[in-house]
Amino acid sequence: MKVIQIGTGGWGKNHCRVLHEFGVLSAVCDMDFERAKEFGEKYNVNYYNT
Repeated sequence: MKVIQIGTGGWGKNHCRVLHEFGVLSAVCDMDFERAKEFGEKYNVNYYNT
């Protein structure tokens, strides 16, 4: 199973970390493109904005 995290603020940043640790994070999406890019590059996954 792969997971896309929508939203990287608040709990989203923790979800990204845990999903990455489990090896299931495949992409992140956020309204702020720069924040999506930051998390995408940090966890080496695709990133998108809404």
